[in-house]
Amino acid sequence: MTGIDYAIILAYLVLTLAIGLRAAGKMESGADFFLAGKRLPWWAIGLSLVVTDIGAKDIVGLAQDSYRHGLVMANWDWTGCIPAMVLAGLVFVPYFWAGGFYTVPEYFGRRYNEGVRTVTTIVWGLFIAGNIAVIFSACTAVIAPMMGLEEYRTEILVITTVVIGIYTCLGGLAAVVYTDVIQCLLMIAGMALVLYHAFHAPGVGSWQSLRETVTATHPDHFKLFHPVENPSSFTTFSVVFGLGVVLGPAYWIGNQAIVQRTLGAKSMNQARGGVFFGAIVKLIFPILLVLPGILAIVILPEELKGEETKEVFPRLVKDLLPPGSRGLVFAALLAGLMGNLTGYLNSASTLWTRDILRKYVFRPYGTAPEDESSARLDLLIGRVLTILFLATGAVLSIWVQNIFETMQWMLSLFQGPTLALLVLGMFWRRATAWGGFAGIVIGLCCSQFLNSWKQSLFGYWTNGGTVWVGYENPYLHVAWWSFVAACVVMVVVSVFTRPYSAERLRGLVYGSPLGQTDPHSAQSR
Repeated sequence: MTGIDYAIILAYLVLTLAIGLRAAGKMESGADFFLAGKRLPWWAIGLSLVVTDIGAKDIVGLAQDSYRHGLVMANWDWTGCIPAMVLAGLVFVPYFWAGGFYTVPEYFGRRYNEGVRTVTTIVWGLFIAGNIAVIFSACTAVIAPMMGLEEYRTEILVITTVVIGIYTCLGGLAAVVYTDVIQCLLMIAGMALVLYHAFHAPGVGSWQSLRETVTATHPDHFKLFHPVENPSSFTTFSVVFGLGVVLGPAYWIGNQAIVQRTLGAKSMNQARGGVFFGAIVKLIFPILLVLPGILAIVILPEELKGEETKEVFPRLVKDLLPPGSRGLVFAALLAGLMGNLTGYLNSASTLWTRDILRKYVFRPYGTAPEDESSARLDLLIGRVLTILFLATGAVLSIWVQNIFETMQWMLSLFQGPTLALLVLGMFWRRATAWGGFAGIVIGLCCSQFLNSWKQSLFGYWTNGGTVWVGYENPYLHVAWWSFVAACVVMVVVSVFTRPYSAERLRGLVYGSPLGQTDPHSAQSR
């Protein structure tokens, strides 16, 4: 790192803080803080969705995992994101936006009952706290050493946290989204720079020679799906069903940090347009994030194993990039870190304010119509919770090891049952409150059981005996089978319990009129 590199990083931090404070405007209520006063345009929503999904943990983690597993990691965008984003924009986003919802659990509460709402809120709250810890881990374990300031890890973490805390607490969702725009553009530029220098590194040669060199020692690295014999668990079955059918749709339809951006849109069409625009931008990210890890097999002189694979991206930056370019890439990493972190901080404070504190701590205020006093209380609580989640994530980051896989493991523990609630709730009018409650509880228990007994459960019979897959990365199998279990339980229980009337389900199921569920929303009035 040289003086110009540090100057670029400092300029980025100052610019981000300035944009965040400028976008904050005047915060007067919880609606301003949590939903940006419903004034967000489609282009800002789309770029913000990308940054909320892809952060420093993904930049470093995908380089690490593509080095280990190859092109199959591109499925996290091409199979897991793009189809799910289209489905979200076509079906779910219009109902969430028109219903006047603040959170996804709020939809569960109206579609099923308050028990389902509370369970999903607690689960999502715990996940977000854990995910914030993963993001902090990416900062302390990777960014500081890459800057040559490993002995100042704590100081760097504190500075980054203070900058994030200032504009997130003051500006809420508006500040988060508009800073995400510059952060997304910076990420694209920084990752493109790394990829360019990696392709022009000595020894890489043409695309054909690269394939031949890599497949000589890693025969599955240029396959989008691994064969059954590969212990990675990234087989056709696990990727298509575990990722494409469960984890991807559940993430893009039911993730509070994702959905909240669309709920702050100016109109329903702006919300849908933001999701579709984000899907288009996401098409290029497997190229930017996965290929450097594969190229590192040829570029790095020695093979990295185990925890050493965390060094793949830092080594590429250190060995390939000239002064000035390193500062831009580090700024891109900080952009990914901050964009990811602010998105989850804002969504965490929204969840716990609207779905926990309103219901159990400030019960009279929580059941009353919106007024000036309750709106200001929302704003205060949201800001306090933002600070608390920041502090909690920093502490929990001590125990995070594998950055990308830790997040996927956490998602697999509850995304299957959550998707069952969303899909059956939206498309099957017969799904009942008791069916939803039983589905989420049994689904969560199933995912815990599958993860605990992964070594014994995930196997395929071959002519030579049983080949065990999924032991190394079982989360795709866990996601799929917990989804199936939740669906089966929901259907069985719903058949034997009383469903809601058609009038009660207006605006909550596909095919019913939009905007009929919230008596305080502008659409209902």
